[in-house]
Amino acid sequence: MALASTITFGSVTLDGGTGGNWLTTHDAIKVPGSLKTRFNENVTITEIPGRAKEWQVTISGILQGANMESNADTLEGYDNGSIRRFTDGDHNGDYVIVPGTFNINRSNTNKTVISYTMVIRQYTQSLP
Repeated sequence: MALASTITFGSVTLDGGTGGNWLTTHDAIKVPGSLKTRFNENVTITEIPGRAKEWQVTISGILQGANMESNADTLEGYDNGSIRRFTDGDHNGDYVIVPGTFNINRSNTNKTVISYTMVIRQYTQSLP
């Protein structure tokens, strides 16, 4: 299936919108199914043998434009175990940011772009 013309995570347009944000990496792989436990803004992922596989997407991108700071703040806010809708036309579903994978770089000297990386994992909690 082809990717959508606009890729979003929660309320942030990561690619294809008018805000000028774009993705530099968008790699999706199937990983063993897991149980996610959310507690005190943390997520613990425990792989469960026999559970259906789920998507894990590695994303790197650039934020720019008038909303770049608010988009960066929003993505940082999602790194607390919150479940957000990811839509790319191929791997649509509810996802969480894998603990320890979110990184944002605000050190750009001319302050025209903000780069980030994260790994998100499909949040499926149905029984096998």
